[in-house]
Amino acid sequence: EPKRRYLIAVNKTAAVTAPAVASAFRKIPAELRHTLTLDNGKEFARCSDIEKDTRLVIYCADAYSAWQRGTNENTNGLLRRYFPKGLDFRTVTEKALAEAVKRLNHRPRQCLGYRTPHAVFLEDLPWCGCNVNPPLRLNLPPYGLQIVYVFSVKII
Repeated sequence: EPKRRYLIAVNKTAAVTAPAVASAFRKIPAELRHTLTLDNGKEFARCSDIEKDTRLVIYCADAYSAWQRGTNENTNGLLRRYFPKGLDFRTVTEKALAEAVKRLNHRPRQCLGYRTPHAVFLEDLPWCGCNVNPPLRLNLPPYGLQIVYVFSVKII
């Protein structure tokens, strides 16, 4: 399971998914990017481009094997509180998506000892040698580290 549960969301069509995902992950320090688990959706047909552009190791879950993507499925459930199943994501603004992800990244999680994914992520920045003085100056997206299709990133 991913250690931090930090979320990044990208709301794009299949044609531009790979560049959008790569762009979102390049904002995260390389020392904190390791793996990405995808489902077998057609939007990830160019996953090798994501792997090459970000140097993430990408794993694809087996078909009909949701248990291989436990954090993704849990995150989907949390996102459904903001975006009900069946909603046309073409109607969702970037601002609305960013706000939902910000709320999820600042929501305490039992699995993190009731800390937030945002706090756990910031705690690990000094470990990787990243400048955290002040942490708000980091080139991080205003939202988090999984993707609305949804991806999880395992940070070792």
